[in-house]
Amino acid sequence: MYLSIFMILSSILMISGSFDNDKQTYIDIKQNFDRWVTELSKSFSELHTITGEPYLKSIYKTANFGAEEINETIATKYLDIAVKKLENIVNEKSKLVENIKVAAEEAFVKRAENEPIGCYYRAKALTIVPPLNETDNCSIKFYIPLKQSPHHDNQYVCYNFSVVHVPTNVYDLSDKLKRIGNWTTELDKVFKLNAESDPTLKWQYFGSSTGFFRYYPGAMWDIQLDEYRLDFFDCRSQPWYLQASAYPKEMIILIDKSGSMKGRSDIISNATAAEILNTLTENDYFNVMMFSDSTMYADPLITDRLIQGTKFNKDKMIKTFRKFSPNGTASYENAITEVFKLFNKTDENFPSNHKCNRMIMIITDSAPGSYEHLFKEFNPQKNVRVFTYLLGQHSSAEEYVQELACLNRGYAVNIATLADVKENVLKYLDVIARSNALQDDAYFTWTGVTVRQFNLKKLKPENFSNPYILNIPSRSFMNGFMQNMLMEPEPVRIDTMIASKEELPKMYTSVAKAVFDKTNKAKRLKEGNLLGVAGVDIPLQSFQDTLRGWKIGANNYLFAVDNNGFVLFHPDYRPVYKALLKSYYQNVDINEVEVMRDVKIDPWSGTPDYNTTLRNAMINREKTSLDMDTNIVVDNYHTMFEASKKYFIAPIDQTPFTLGLAIQWDSNTQKGYPIPEYRFNSKELFNNLHVNDFSCFAPKYGDQQVNCDSHNNNSQIGVTIIPYEFCQFNNDLASIYLNDRLCALRQVLLNLSMINKLKCDEEYLGRIYLDAKETRDLPAYWYKQSKSSSITKWKIQQAFSFHHSGLIRFYNFTVPAYPNFITDHIGGVEDSLYSATILTSRYLSEDNVLVFHTPPNDLFRHFSSEKLNVPVTLTTTVFHEPSKTPMGIVGLQITHTQIQNEFNRITNTCFTGKCHVCGEPGFDCYIINQAAMILASNVGEKEVGQSLKEINCALVEDLVKHSILNEIYLYDFQGICIETSQETPNFGNHLYPPFRIVWKIIIWFVNEITLFMFGFVEDLLSYRITFGQKWGLYSETEDLIDNDHKETFTSYTNKENNLPSEDFMIRQNLIYYNNLDQKNTKKINNRYQDLSNQYPYDNTLINNVIHERPSYIHITEKQFIEDDPKIIDKESYENKSIIESPLIPELKEESIDELYGKIDYDPYDTQLKALTAIETCRKEQTIQIQSILDLQLDNGNMINNNNSTTDEVINYPELTNTTSINIGSSIFNKGNKLIPGSLLACVHRSVQQRCHSGAGTSSFTGRYACEAICEIVRERMPHLANRLEDCKQPLTSCTERFITYNVILNKSKQFPNDHHSPLKATENNLSMNDNDFTGEYCNECGGRRWWIKKIPKTNLFLLINVALSGSQTVLCKYQSKPRPIAYRKHPLMPNKCHMVDDSMENSTICTDGVSNLQYHSQLIIFLLFIIVTMQLHR
Repeated sequence: MYLSIFMILSSILMISGSFDNDKQTYIDIKQNFDRWVTELSKSFSELHTITGEPYLKSIYKTANFGAEEINETIATKYLDIAVKKLENIVNEKSKLVENIKVAAEEAFVKRAENEPIGCYYRAKALTIVPPLNETDNCSIKFYIPLKQSPHHDNQYVCYNFSVVHVPTNVYDLSDKLKRIGNWTTELDKVFKLNAESDPTLKWQYFGSSTGFFRYYPGAMWDIQLDEYRLDFFDCRSQPWYLQASAYPKEMIILIDKSGSMKGRSDIISNATAAEILNTLTENDYFNVMMFSDSTMYADPLITDRLIQGTKFNKDKMIKTFRKFSPNGTASYENAITEVFKLFNKTDENFPSNHKCNRMIMIITDSAPGSYEHLFKEFNPQKNVRVFTYLLGQHSSAEEYVQELACLNRGYAVNIATLADVKENVLKYLDVIARSNALQDDAYFTWTGVTVRQFNLKKLKPENFSNPYILNIPSRSFMNGFMQNMLMEPEPVRIDTMIASKEELPKMYTSVAKAVFDKTNKAKRLKEGNLLGVAGVDIPLQSFQDTLRGWKIGANNYLFAVDNNGFVLFHPDYRPVYKALLKSYYQNVDINEVEVMRDVKIDPWSGTPDYNTTLRNAMINREKTSLDMDTNIVVDNYHTMFEASKKYFIAPIDQTPFTLGLAIQWDSNTQKGYPIPEYRFNSKELFNNLHVNDFSCFAPKYGDQQVNCDSHNNNSQIGVTIIPYEFCQFNNDLASIYLNDRLCALRQVLLNLSMINKLKCDEEYLGRIYLDAKETRDLPAYWYKQSKSSSITKWKIQQAFSFHHSGLIRFYNFTVPAYPNFITDHIGGVEDSLYSATILTSRYLSEDNVLVFHTPPNDLFRHFSSEKLNVPVTLTTTVFHEPSKTPMGIVGLQITHTQIQNEFNRITNTCFTGKCHVCGEPGFDCYIINQAAMILASNVGEKEVGQSLKEINCALVEDLVKHSILNEIYLYDFQGICIETSQETPNFGNHLYPPFRIVWKIIIWFVNEITLFMFGFVEDLLSYRITFGQKWGLYSETEDLIDNDHKETFTSYTNKENNLPSEDFMIRQNLIYYNNLDQKNTKKINNRYQDLSNQYPYDNTLINNVIHERPSYIHITEKQFIEDDPKIIDKESYENKSIIESPLIPELKEESIDELYGKIDYDPYDTQLKALTAIETCRKEQTIQIQSILDLQLDNGNMINNNNSTTDEVINYPELTNTTSINIGSSIFNKGNKLIPGSLLACVHRSVQQRCHSGAGTSSFTGRYACEAICEIVRERMPHLANRLEDCKQPLTSCTERFITYNVILNKSKQFPNDHHSPLKATENNLSMNDNDFTGEYCNECGGRRWWIKKIPKTNLFLLINVALSGSQTVLCKYQSKPRPIAYRKHPLMPNKCHMVDDSMENSTICTDGVSNLQYHSQLIIFLLFIIVTMQLHR
């Protein structure tokens, strides 16, 4: 009894002492934590003075600068100014096109029928070597004098004359083309006159209906595949030609899939259908039907309408109809009836359609009749044209097929080989253009965004000193054999995932107008001939320059969309990924760029809601304004700021475009944020300027003895301005501008007469000069600071300033490790760095706050691998007082190593005697920014640049739970489009790769022989012996849509039971555990949705969108092997002391090559690397002592680690659905499914390395590697897959989901609701700026406590994470949320049109074979008519 009492009292005393010890420990940690924050703040404050912010703040207090208020009236005024400027550009360019059109029509009328046939300059047959002797031989190369033109991207061009491009499939020396070359030579006169009247004019051209394409100025054409003399450009396939030549099209393609179409006919028919689809633009509608015994739609989900002719829809449809194999007997009556039913359904569902050019395209190898009775019933007015494509030679059905077309105002052609496809398909364009020609309805058409369409040869000065070098092939073959000998050295550049504005491809829009035959003969015979299309290219930069950021303020911007809602230009529009142009860059919807904060995501397609007020108003061309809450995203989707914006929109007359002006709106004041005001008088400011006055920019510009061609600028002091063509430069001034923008500005200001002559932007010139004049002493300020000890302490490399006017200054204290920093941020006020700095300052509501920008993870990896000092950018905003208007930003490039060293020094210092410091076991410390991105960590460089959630998921979830962090889901609808197959990859068959390749070669050889015997010459498809790709001849292929990348995820499984080869796995050690008891292995079901046939990607509504869902979802069952819990026994556990961190298997940091594969990102190598990583985790788990808790999946229970040999029962009352768990020798029941915690952590880390290495960049290779490892986890570790967020659902689509965080600054102080916390809250409604917050998490699986506090005058926070006394923990709560799957949807606003009646059109010219006979017949009838008339008069 006494013994019992003694034990009870001892226990009470021990508990009391333990609590007191815990309380003292937490108090010590808290006191040290506060001191660390204070010391870090003091240390960082040294950097503020060096930035130059105090100096500039005093400068901008002067009377020359002020603040302009933005309200609705002022914003509308700015928009009206931009609209007026754009309408002037539109009118000017339209007049130039009209000049070309009129000149072409007149030249054709005046041409002499029997004039001598001469030669013309062929773009692909030109030389820069002057000829020794003149010759009349048209087949030789002609000499062209070239010079570099700054107006044409520094290409070498010829202003003396135009040149001609002819497609490969057209014979360029035929008499027909020579005659066209003769009369179109007259266009050179108007080309030159246009260029003289508008010095900013780029490319002018005339595209003939024969494929003859004359463009000015002349330039040498570069053939894409020079080895095979293949050139894929054809002017008739360009959007400007297709849209200007005829009204919008409504087309149904009818493909014969009967048994007679097998073999080569099927391949040619698929190629024909694909070529027809390539003639459609986003202003056209189409559908594809196939017929044999019955009629079926290529896409079974689209049976009641026509879909828009976007590239995505066309690509998707091409894939679908290629999958069908010919079989059965052709039923034409059913097919024709179904086609007209579809037209009727379209009219019923969309009565607003204009029924422009309706047509049926029939692709077949025979026809039993002309079915005249059916067309009389369904097409009595012949308003639906019929075009027929008869495959093969000498068909007995040729007469019927021709009659089918001729009776319905169409055209019939024969296609015998693949080489005949393109030219014969394009003939229908001349027929549908007859309505326009007969009505003389030539209208201006404006295309959407496009890159430069000309593929010009890239010449260098060396080519002219040694012109024969042009004959050396520029392609490289095996091991560098015959590589280009004149490769320019690549400039030194650090890949930062930041695409500089100077490196983006030049984007254009084209304005064009049709050219018709206006000869008397054409009018008399009602032929309605289309001669071609005239057009010019206009850089979209000229549209954007009508209202730039220096005028309207940071985070305010101009944008435009076309009649379909597709973006023309927008600051967040991303048409390229690195140097790769995205496949669907022309069809990016405004709702995919301007994303609302509460965007509605289609759960089936992953696309945004397209039925929004902003989009509808812009498509309807309204002049209005509206409000919208949105998010401003910077730093590659790592940082987000909530914002309210007000949109002012107005249409641009004579175009399909609508202009928008977005203003960041203050919801409290109902005004925009104030913008800088520059107060000056141009005449006074520019009066009597001398060269030495320009020394305010830099000494170089004030020296009369130094011209701009000599690059002697001091490398330590630098200055530049943003790219903005402030004048309509002539060639000489444009050359100076490209070489040095400030030199061009100096030349203009020294000769004031040029301002009016070149239509210069006088306000911009004044702002730049005033800013430079007032801040001329900023470099001297930095020079004084260079003597400060802080420069050495922090290893500061560079100081810089971005001024609102567009002026950029920088000062190099040492040679920068990141030399391209200024170039990457040359946008100035429009750059994301500028925006992020101002937005962060407003978010923190602080003046003089230092904004630290965490280096991107890939940048960090690059510098670390090169053993270079990693630069970290910090910035601060320069405000105008007292209006708080941002006048610019200043910043520094410092070294991350110094930040890390300072962090380590302070957080390893104990200020309270005995204490715990960062880096001890179980004591983790981080410096994070307001977006929870890690800047420094006690772990080291591995965690820098990553989101805190990637490092400690459970900690972040608890911070969100306690409202310390706000979790935001963002969607990027401009990601690279990827499709994955519905099958799960299995690596069993990779044991025999050599045999597989040999077998594929045998199959290929047999098929080639078979096709050759049937007369097949060349297969349309390419057969690549590549891992992960099936053979197109005998199996369907699911391609990845990623621009030029074509890879495929495939599955190699045992077809009988969907299980991998067990024998192979055992031999290769691929089963989880080597000692796995096969008898106790259970098979579990893992269900995946089969989305292969789910394509709800289209909408054809005018303003609204119908979100379709498939009527079924196919579920496939997979069998997997699960972990055997018997391998984990009681000996795996042992007690750990206080604050001891879990021992997780060390996973080696893998390089990019190791993650993605080393041979051009080979998919086989990529997946093997992923498999190796998973195996490493699995093997480590089998030998690892379990020092962290295991997750029990069936009911969420956690097993506590205990080294006792006796059975114990531990209860967790906090958990729901919790039962007592026996921790003894028989703790594992058969129903328990256990995942070792260390295995989960190891796999989670490996998955994150792949899935997050390309985060925010839409990285194709990164997402491929992510999907590869996730597929392995899904197959071999299905329970883990459900716990890993990145592997919950397969990657697919153009949509990426990102999770970002914001630290909530003003809130009530909160603590977890636990009774054993030694610290109690006493404050309410505290601010994060002055107080720290603490909490506990993972109580159910151990326990940890965190503290977080803001570092004053920065955007940084110190966060510590400490293991609780006497407990152990695990990174728990790996929650998963599915990725959205996106298929694009594009509505349409077609142009109005009118099709002429049958009586007005000569539709007898309907075939190639009888056209001449019909013409002669008409001529004979006409002559007979004249003779009879004359006889009657007698």
